[in-house]
Amino acid sequence: MNNLAETLEKLINKNDEDFYVTMLNQDLTAKKFSYDKKKEIVANVLKVTEQFKQVLVKKFGERKPTDYSQLLGVPVKFIEEKDAFSYNFIGKYYEKDKQIVVNLYVVNQIADYIRAKQVDNLLDTEIISQVVVAHELFHYMQELYPDTFIEQKLYESKILGLFKIKTKLVVLEEIGAVSFSKTLSNLSYNPLIYNKMYAMAKNKR
Repeated sequence: MNNLAETLEKLINKNDEDFYVTMLNQDLTAKKFSYDKKKEIVANVLKVTEQFKQVLVKKFGERKPTDYSQLLGVPVKFIEEKDAFSYNFIGKYYEKDKQIVVNLYVVNQIADYIRAKQVDNLLDTEIISQVVVAHELFHYMQELYPDTFIEQKLYESKILGLFKIKTKLVVLEEIGAVSFSKTLSNLSYNPLIYNKMYAMAKNKR
């Protein structure tokens, strides 16, 4: 087994909670919370993603993310936009247009890297676009259901380190989107591993 395969094995076996706590730690407000509080926050976010999935399954049955998107009236547009700088977006949800855009240029970079490194027995290269659609579809679901924990829960923060305010943790939206993309795509591993593959491909590692 090569070094990358060994690294992937560890990531594949890594608990989702650890991925999401790491994401929380990137937020200056959440970083100060105790580990138990972070775990509680993550658990509440995951409840929202599961609720969203159950809404779709109840209404449309078990389907692919692109099917759900179409049935909800959210068109998916596939483009190929090359890197403007070091990195590029892989997917976006445009609230005004109610449209999801998937950048196949980045999708293909990830898939090509996985195949070139001969680890496609560990990571599915055919499902990446579906994972991206599911991630962005979560943001549309947030609009449909604005009364969830993610939207309503406020946390104490400070402006300029002086003035106390109550604010949302924006990172919760991304944790929810990542979790949703996993559950809706039926992945056995965390989708953030694809992000790592993209970073490694860009750094030519």
